[in-house]
Amino acid sequence: MRATTATEQSTYTAGSIRILSELDASERFAFARAAELATLYPEWPQAFIARMVEACHLSGWPVELAEQRYLAGDASVLPTREFHACYAELQREARP
Repeated sequence: MRATTATEQSTYTAGSIRILSELDASERFAFARAAELATLYPEWPQAFIARMVEACHLSGWPVELAEQRYLAGDASVLPTREFHACYAELQREARP
């Protein structure tokens, strides 16, 4: 991979902007997926949903499975150890 020069980096124009669909944005960005889920499940705290989605991205466990398990209440879906570890660490970081 070749390094870019300062001149190449400054050639950003309006044509460089790409508008993503809601689906593309939620698949690409954890914060967009968390906001979408918070709208679908307003009874759940937004902080919980944001941590859950971030833990999914860090651990590789699909957000759809976490949604099914935690937000929809399907106890038959079992989370991975990696998800639990990531979620616990995020929760520790959030404490004052």
